[in-house]
Amino acid sequence: MVTTRAQFARRNPESAATEPARATPSTNLPLVTENKKRSHPSPLIPSTSSKKQKRSTTNTSTPPPLLPLPPSHPQAITIPPKAPHHYGLIQERLLSLYLTPTSPDQQITPLNLTYTLILQAILWNQTTGRTALPVLRTLLTLYPNAEALAQAPLELLTQILRPIGLFNIRAKRLLDFARVWAERPPCVGTRWRKRDYPQRGDGRARVKSVSKVVGAIDVQKHGDGDVGEGEGWEIAHLPGVGPYALDSWRIFGRDVLLGCGCGRAKPEQEQDRAGEAEATATATEEEEQEWERVVPADKDLRAWLIWRWRQVGWQYDVLSGKRTRIIADEEKKKEEEEEEEKDLAKE
Repeated sequence: MVTTRAQFARRNPESAATEPARATPSTNLPLVTENKKRSHPSPLIPSTSSKKQKRSTTNTSTPPPLLPLPPSHPQAITIPPKAPHHYGLIQERLLSLYLTPTSPDQQITPLNLTYTLILQAILWNQTTGRTALPVLRTLLTLYPNAEALAQAPLELLTQILRPIGLFNIRAKRLLDFARVWAERPPCVGTRWRKRDYPQRGDGRARVKSVSKVVGAIDVQKHGDGDVGEGEGWEIAHLPGVGPYALDSWRIFGRDVLLGCGCGRAKPEQEQDRAGEAEATATATEEEEQEWERVVPADKDLRAWLIWRWRQVGWQYDVLSGKRTRIIADEEKKKEEEEEEEKDLAKE
């Protein structure tokens, strides 16, 4: 039962007389005991929130907005859409920038195609293509080559890379990649070995080629053993270039850099290869393109190779890299009829 101040004064006249007067708006207000807790805390007293609430407020903080582009900057680069004859990889669309540019201002050189493919491989690591594509477009617009990327401020790169995560690591990696490129750009005459690539245990020293394009090089002694053709790569010394970047560049960009083609076989070459009799026949080094020698570990590149080899009449094994001839339905029927005739003749 709640006791009012007037009732308390009637029952205890001595204590009420000695008690100092208080400035209260009404004497009929109920007394609040000291042990009773307030149902609504005072706004002047800071509330003791839990750790989960503190973490949620820090995580929901909005990142700073991206810095605007300079007013004197050129027009943003336009990455071509997927073509009907494409499988659907972003590398095919980047290759179209070299083969069929949208405008003369956006035509890229073979060396810039290599830069673009490596940049795409670094951005696509541990993220989705839908998220990384706008970031790639922004970087190619602001920094169309590695020399411009090497002069980029670290803070601006961090803000640009924030939507795809790991932005601090990616920003430092891109700067290291661009600075090493500026000092030692990929050169047709110099190859670098990559540790444990393409097979485990491969790659120990640098390889220098004596030919201008893809001809055989002299076997030289470099530390662990002999150096042969195909064991070194022109971009293997760049930071951030791993197995995925090497496989992607070899499929879509190495022949362009070496001046041997555009990563796709000509129709007459496809017909010649489709007409080969032996199932495991392989072309020579001069006739074989680079994409035919790659055995990637990435699932998207594997799917592209399966699709690409099927176009020329071959079934591709993604684990071993071997291919077998796909026999047409008519040829299968003829073989089955011949086998039946042989069985009837025996009977």
